[in-house]
Amino acid sequence: MKQQAILQIIACLLILASSHYIVSKVCGQTENPEQQNKHTQNSQVSSEAPKTLPPSFYENYKNAKVSLLIRDITSLPGGEVFLGGSYHGGGNTIHSVLLVSRDEGHTWKDTGLKFPGCSIMNFQTVGRNHVWAISTFTQEGCRGPESLLHSSDAGHNWSSVPMDFETMGGLEWIQQFEFFDDRHGLLIMTRDAGICRIHTTFDGGKSWKTLMTSHLNNMSEVIEPTCPSNCTQKFKEATLWKKQTEYNYYKISDWIRVQIWDINNDPYIVLESQGVDRKGWTQISQIPRYYKVEKDHIVPIENNKTPGTRGDLD
Repeated sequence: MKQQAILQIIACLLILASSHYIVSKVCGQTENPEQQNKHTQNSQVSSEAPKTLPPSFYENYKNAKVSLLIRDITSLPGGEVFLGGSYHGGGNTIHSVLLVSRDEGHTWKDTGLKFPGCSIMNFQTVGRNHVWAISTFTQEGCRGPESLLHSSDAGHNWSSVPMDFETMGGLEWIQQFEFFDDRHGLLIMTRDAGICRIHTTFDGGKSWKTLMTSHLNNMSEVIEPTCPSNCTQKFKEATLWKKQTEYNYYKISDWIRVQIWDINNDPYIVLESQGVDRKGWTQISQIPRYYKVEKDHIVPIENNKTPGTRGDLD
């Protein structure tokens, strides 16, 4: 992984060299409210994220058994937890799904963001309100980014911008995605032929600039972020915080994890939490795994639901 680490260092140096940006969390500095508000306005993307698809879109999936696949999880200090993934049916990715909880994972709602053939993953968060995710095309082995999602109000409203990068050919996937504050971000893309390309943004993801393209000598140093059906990585985790009123800061209180790979054909996707001062994971909610198509939307199948179970989608 040495070559990959070198590329990341070079990318950070290029970002610093091409702007007046100083990483405040490294320097221990904080911004005043006027600066924070200015940055928030600059990071807005004008286009709204799609929430509807034509009824004809679902015609090919009317008789298919649809499953929900969760690929990523993240959280914000206010108790918001986000799950990203997609619905699958008939051997294809139908469209993306983004679920949000505002009570630390006990209940869930679907945001309704629908990108055909895509999955939502690669979450990034900054501060108390900013969260990003990438809508990635996940058909036939592809992992290329399609759109960048961004919310500046803790997931109440979402906007999107197409990620129209010049294609490198072949299969592409995201090697690294990171935001340093609400304006400055880094994206490293890798191609199966051994080409690595580094992009950066200075406006919260509204636009991207290609910093450099590199040819990797050893593709064994690059690991594609996919996992087979027998993968041992069954869970992904996120952090939960509690506000410390006396000192006006947030302290880690719990961890939350989601079951991302269905190994035992479980009818539910289970979410569990574990406190920093207690051992063992405790189930806090569950989300139906199997669905069907009704007219122009996807609903859980009847034997997938237990009346009164916390976590059923509203």
